[in-house]
Amino acid sequence: MTIHSSISELSVEVRNGVAILSLNRAEKRNALALRMWQAIPAILDSVEADSDISALVFTGAGDHFSAGADISEFKTVRGTEEGADSYRNAVDAAERKLAAMTKPTIAMIRGYCVGGGCEIALACDFRIASTTAKLGITASKLGIVYGVPSTRRLASIVGPAWAKYVLFSAKILDAAKADKIGLLTELVEDEALESTTFEFAELLAGRSPITIAASKMVIDQFSQVDTLEAPDLAPHARAAVTGTYYQDAVTAFNDKTLPREV
Repeated sequence: MTIHSSISELSVEVRNGVAILSLNRAEKRNALALRMWQAIPAILDSVEADSDISALVFTGAGDHFSAGADISEFKTVRGTEEGADSYRNAVDAAERKLAAMTKPTIAMIRGYCVGGGCEIALACDFRIASTTAKLGITASKLGIVYGVPSTRRLASIVGPAWAKYVLFSAKILDAAKADKIGLLTELVEDEALESTTFEFAELLAGRSPITIAASKMVIDQFSQVDTLEAPDLAPHARAAVTGTYYQDAVTAFNDKTLPREV
């Protein structure tokens, strides 16, 4: 089966039983537009259904994994409470689909892996990064309420204290710090990133898919990322999108007075 993408900003190829899904927007540091979030689930469904594919590598074209959401479109697609809800639903749907894959998933990270890009990486089973990687979640810079599944996933991976550090501070962590707090599975020199990632992906592709799927189900159940009753963040999210902090941050980004890797 050939895996097709409905949009040019996402590309898919298959190599030795490993699907490679790339964010293909290098000129914008692979910033994630709403249409990209919306297209991801169908691609993942195709990967899941293809018996010739046993593992997935998620990466970004060029020098960066992803600098985060495409904030330049926020006034259009997130300008109202309804728009913000729809946007968050699209992000959650893509992340949930990625996290629920029965096949092993690896984020191959170099350069910026920030905001929405970091959310994607966290939804993967493994994160292999080069020493050029810079990771962070900058929701508090923008006045955005981070989603429940993503927050739980972060806390499950790095623990509550470091999750609060990452979310509250909105700091961009260098690769060494990200590795230290457990955000990364493996840290390698940049020239070894692809060989290390694909060697591991091909190793996983050669293991029992039933064992992997069952093990993943049990481990994810224990971590309870998506099974606990979720707190209702809707009032906070709606207040955020109509608040001056968010509006001012989006304006500052579009005026190029806010760093683009948010």
